Amino acid sequence: MKKFRVLWMIGAIVLLFLQACVKDEVIENTSTIRPGSQQIFTTTLFGTVIDAQDNPIQNAKVVYHSAGQAQNSETDEFGNFYFEDVQNRGPSAFITVEYPGKFEAFRRFGVLEDRYNRTIVKMLDKEIIGQISAEQGGKVSHNNGASVELPANGIIDAQGNLYNGIVEVALAWVDPSADDLAERMIGDLSGIDRDGNNRSLITYGMLQVELFDVSGQELNLAEGMEAELSFPVPADMRSNAKDEAPLWIYEEDLGTWIEEGIAKYENGKYVGKVPHFSSFNIDFKGEVIEIT
Repeated sequence: MKKFRVLWMIGAIVLLFLQACVKDEVIENTSTIRPGSQQIFTTTLFGTVIDAQDNPIQNAKVVYHSAGQAQNSETDEFGNFYFEDVQNRGPSAFITVEYPGKFEAFRRFGVLEDRYNRTIVKMLDKEIIGQISAEQGGKVSHNNGASVELPANGIIDAQGNLYNGIVEVALAWVDPSADDLAERMIGDLSGIDRDGNNRSLITYGMLQVELFDVSGQELNLAEGMEAELSFPVPADMRSNAKDEAPLWIYEEDLGTWIEEGIAKYENGKYVGKVPHFSSFNIDFKGEVIEIT
């Protein structure tokens, strides 16, 4: 229950506005901050990119998105990156991180004007968990309990042509009870619900899923087709699991979660269907709390 309460607190603190008197103060903030059309101010961002074993990742591409622009950086031998005196819009910053063999990482984190703001990004391995025939469809499962089931004759290539052949499935699961959730999480714990309202989120697990042919070219679902995803729920969170939960898809252009559907609780897992592959999240909605 302690971990669940911590996740609830992280998800509930959505807008954080602080006044500080020391210019060189380092701000490390994992509270959830909603993106939006708000004032532009100058600030400094820095952070560290690590792998699942906490080792620094050198030469990772880090892109900072804000105020209608994108700035690129690359991590040094210690995995560090730095954006000095950038123009940021609103109380949060959005960055993406790319590195071969890893899922693209997305991070939104709270920032303060004219301060040094820090984050840590843990990249997840792009592990191939199995193969499925595109013509026949089928299911592959990870040993952590997460799974992907594809429909028959429902896969297309990058040009939109129907694909016939072997589909390799890459999957990574983010454990909602993990001590390092703040480093592993996709984006943050906030999103936009079906009614267009900003909501804080209480996560029951995240998945990143990608499909490839045997030569490594990306594949996806054909229009009108759906795949089924299973999200394992940690044993210490199952007593709070409800029969249904909102299913969210990460909108990479906006840097936020969007409510997309419903997942049903079945035998210790949440199961839901998705129309394309991206990053996914099982979250219950909380109210936005603004703290001044």
